[in-house]
Amino acid sequence: STNYTTLLWDFGDGTSSINPNPSHFYSISGVYMAKLTVTGPGGCSDTAVIPIVVRGPYGTFTYADLTGCSPLQVNFVATTRDRTSFIWDFNDGNTLTTTDSIVSHTYSTPGAFLPKMILRDQGGCVVPVIGDDSIHVYGITADMDFSTQPICDAGTVQLNSTSTSNDGIAHYQWTFGDGGTSTLQNPSHNYTQTGLFYPTLVVTSQNNCRDSIRSLVPVRIVASPQAAITSSANGCVPVTMTFNGSLVVTDTSAVTWNWNFGNGQSSTLMNPSPVQYQIAGNYPVSLVVTNSSGCHDSVSTNIDAYPIPVVSAGPDTLICQGTGRMLNASGADTYQWSPATGLSCTNCQNPIAT
Repeated sequence: STNYTTLLWDFGDGTSSINPNPSHFYSISGVYMAKLTVTGPGGCSDTAVIPIVVRGPYGTFTYADLTGCSPLQVNFVATTRDRTSFIWDFNDGNTLTTTDSIVSHTYSTPGAFLPKMILRDQGGCVVPVIGDDSIHVYGITADMDFSTQPICDAGTVQLNSTSTSNDGIAHYQWTFGDGGTSTLQNPSHNYTQTGLFYPTLVVTSQNNCRDSIRSLVPVRIVASPQAAITSSANGCVPVTMTFNGSLVVTDTSAVTWNWNFGNGQSSTLMNPSPVQYQIAGNYPVSLVVTNSSGCHDSVSTNIDAYPIPVVSAGPDTLICQGTGRMLNASGADTYQWSPATGLSCTNCQNPIAT
């Protein structure tokens, strides 16, 4: 064109351009009347029209169930002409080559997907047709986390939901394995009985998608061992004592024994070797029993090592015939005199000797 001041291209498919040398993509086959209108300085105009033939197949497709929980099955129905085959591109990494105009596809991954239908005719022309709406697939995955360290006898466990969703989580339902429940996201629970407890979590999304998980690892509440001590009787120094450890309630796990005899000696045997006490006194004896889970019990007892009494029978004494004299013993609680001849008593502190 010459001698113009403005121009307008009408491509015949509802689109236009003011570019002098435009390029244009026709997405649907057919015959299009492309028109160029130019206008000169005085307002005069001229028009040129050229037909453009776009060969190839044509079609549209519809689908329902635009939203749903994973896995979501969607049915596709195509209306086409001049085609020999389809390539269905579901936009989730899966495609299907077929001659069928009605297909279904299951979306197993959460996300937003815009499907596409690719048509091919006998001449080899290929035309892509993009869907009108994205398919929104919602998903939720239940998961949990808590400390797997054993707890002795009873205790509180903090449980945390590590669940994920592209939809927002609306509800949590916990069962703790001992009859307790909670609807908190991250509850804490007090276990009062020993045993193995497997928590379960059910999570629900805002679009009512659900998932659940039962922990493969239990909460372990372990009973502490219950220990007891038996020992031989107290005695006078040097006294040799025997000690024996026992469990009031049988513990099926391996246990360790730690004795402290109060005199600087110790042992790791259940029934240690005899222990000798050389110095008189009262000695605290303790025993700590620990099982393989780290739970322990402590018991103690006291033993007495009695001192040897320092006894005096009094000074040597001369006794005249026919007279008597008192003997003065000291340093003991009980006394036994011998020989008994000439003594007024043999088991008293101060007998009369004649």
